[in-house]
Amino acid sequence: MRPGTRISHYVVERELSRGGQGAVYEARHHSLGVPVALKLQRDADPEMRRRFAREARTLARLRHPNLLAVTDMGEFEGMAYLVMELVAGRDLQAELRLRGLFAPARAAELLASVAETLHYCHEQGIVHRDVKPANVLIEEGSERVVLVDFGLIRRRGLERAWVSQDRATLTQVGDVLGTPGYLAPEQVDPATWGEADRRADVYGLGATLYALLTGEPPFVGPPLQALEAVLSEDPPDPRRLRPELPAGLAQLCLRCLAKDPTSRPPSADALAQELRRHAVAGAAPRRSARERAPLGALGAALALGAALALGGAWALAPSRGAGDAREPGPALAAASPLPSALPSALPFPSPAGTLAPAAASGPPASPSGEAAPGALDLGRLVETCGRGVGGDPAALRALGDHLVSAGTDPRRAAGALVERWATSRDPVAREELERAARAGNSTAHAGLGDLYSKGIGVKRDDARAVEHYRQAAERDQVDGLHRLALHYAAGRGVPRDLARAEELYRRAAEQGFAASAANLAQLLLESGRAEEAFRWSTLAAQEGLAFGMICLAYQYTKGLGVEKDWEAAWRWSKRAARQGNEQGLLNLGCLASEREQLSPSRLAEAQGALRQLLRVTRSAEKRASAERELRRLEARAP
Repeated sequence: MRPGTRISHYVVERELSRGGQGAVYEARHHSLGVPVALKLQRDADPEMRRRFAREARTLARLRHPNLLAVTDMGEFEGMAYLVMELVAGRDLQAELRLRGLFAPARAAELLASVAETLHYCHEQGIVHRDVKPANVLIEEGSERVVLVDFGLIRRRGLERAWVSQDRATLTQVGDVLGTPGYLAPEQVDPATWGEADRRADVYGLGATLYALLTGEPPFVGPPLQALEAVLSEDPPDPRRLRPELPAGLAQLCLRCLAKDPTSRPPSADALAQELRRHAVAGAAPRRSARERAPLGALGAALALGAALALGGAWALAPSRGAGDAREPGPALAAASPLPSALPSALPFPSPAGTLAPAAASGPPASPSGEAAPGALDLGRLVETCGRGVGGDPAALRALGDHLVSAGTDPRRAAGALVERWATSRDPVAREELERAARAGNSTAHAGLGDLYSKGIGVKRDDARAVEHYRQAAERDQVDGLHRLALHYAAGRGVPRDLARAEELYRRAAEQGFAASAANLAQLLLESGRAEEAFRWSTLAAQEGLAFGMICLAYQYTKGLGVEKDWEAAWRWSKRAARQGNEQGLLNLGCLASEREQLSPSRLAEAQGALRQLLRVTRSAEKRASAERELRRLEARAP
């Protein structure tokens, strides 16, 4: 729908989100000028439209601070629509992607508020049926928890399809739902488990808690496979993915996910009380490594904007012009893996962040006439905030102004942009880095080290790169520590010294830097210190680093520093594979081959992973391994 379209009293301004059953727009009351969220329901089925209207009227009667106010409804060109308040903020799924795993007490506190809200709804005769992280918003400024997107209609199609075993419709409906792993068994198969009631929302709360604590719902995979797993598989203990979780909170999570609704906490109110106890018991805990870690490149300074831009919930008002957040990424390349004499079903991965030859080309230079004024302003931002930035000078200057006016801590706000600056060929950018470095800015030194190490805009000079990294490392700056460790490990610009590399990796890892933690784990494994390696592999994996996940899967497979655990190895390999990691894709095939008893869904998942690897890999070795494992699995297929 085009901006400017008039729907009753409202003028559409822009689309906020789109799904299989409709779309949500930011609109404005044309007389009052009040911004609203307008949701169009596109289902042409008259019964669905009547149900939509009936439920909308019910929602409009609800009055709770953690619910959106429904203010109007009607029809437009045969489509039903709802009008509700517009909330600017971020949903928990976006928060999970930007900030990583939640501290247990924080997760318990947030979901206690959601549980109390659901209890109110249940007392009014309303079951939400679609509780998941993307449907819980945190309002910007007030930190109000807001529950959105009641899924009262879309479930009917799923239930009918499952009863009839219409697999095509099941897959289609699963795609519409987005994340079937959050559905309760009774929502998928009411013929077996009975009609879904308020206890289905207790299940959804448990699945949401599981995701906040581990990074993913209890059941993942393609829609149909996830739906089948909801009915036939037990969720893994969340402590397999995050061993330091409080046992009581992990057990509460699993109780909520019981297949039998009678085995779950009896009500959302009872669950809220238990969550409150866990929140109080874990108040002011030692911050996790994820929370201590610096945000990834671009992530920290863009956190305010990107948190909004990534919020997919239909009543979320995203920030205009926000950039994407991404994980930190020093140059990656293959290096010498562990000796081949080390037997394993999983080939040990190459280290994270190993040094690579300079790239032949880089990002195009910015027009100097446009870049200079912005770069000068941003040079001062470097000195103040700790990092350099590159890209569109006007946009970044505006971002800096916004961060300052919003009261964001400037060092944290601009704390992860040095890599972006250091991939620029703009000479003005280099001059500003040099000026900030002369002023004693440690992260500017790290940026200059990257320029000389990679030969970007300057002649490659490993000795000068090492000197700049050393200046940054002397101030415990994580990029400098990590890059200097890489140079010592590779013997570039300095004599090779693995003991010195280990020391530097450890200093960065202790600040929560995932790539350093993963590389430290590999060094420790090579020297036989498997138990200590497990600690750092776990940190790197929980930070979302695929290489860390592969290291952890390897340790679980071999029983190095931890008891052998096929399920844990599978889960971590799958998480790496979901990032497109080739080793993770291969691991799934290897793990499936060595398992005598394997469910049909996992067999299909492993075969799909190997086929995906064959499509994308350029490694002859990985291709040969994938073809071998795929032949083995196809021979087992019924």
